[in-house]
Amino acid sequence: MDSLLISADPDDLARERQKAKILKRSQWWKGRLGQGKCHYCGRRFSPRELTMDHMIPLIRGGETSRRNCVPSCVECNRQKQNLPPGEWKGRLEQLREMTGEDSSSGQACVPSPKPPRQHGEAEAGKMEVAKYSGSTQPEPGHAKRERRPREEEGGGSGESSGGSA
Repeated sequence: MDSLLISADPDDLARERQKAKILKRSQWWKGRLGQGKCHYCGRRFSPRELTMDHMIPLIRGGETSRRNCVPSCVECNRQKQNLPPGEWKGRLEQLREMTGEDSSSGQACVPSPKPPRQHGEAEAGKMEVAKYSGSTQPEPGHAKRERRPREEEGGGSGESSGGSA
């Protein structure tokens, strides 16, 4: 038996996919993309060229969590398909042998045909993740959107606007 596929409940899959959308908007995920590195092949890519991969696929009972989601180049994600880490590692070694890549190099996928985007090439008003520092910086000429504090987070000074009786 090559692979065991779990017949995942469609409602569970929909819930996990919704969680993935939320996780993709998190600072944690943006930081992972900012590192610009595919988890599997180790090659460098621009953040826009990396996708979210569930190491243990949802169809195999995986969940959308920080422990299970990693940045992956499109080629590695496509080749990995629905394989769990152990099976993918075996497949990766086979690919390295077939392509003649040194297994210690961490480079088994086909490099991206396009060079990574340089900082400052993002669409107007969007944040671009700096290629090397991993920090998020606003596009030149565009102000960074600031969050408004909630009412209950206010002062903290202990003073009250209400008078005493």
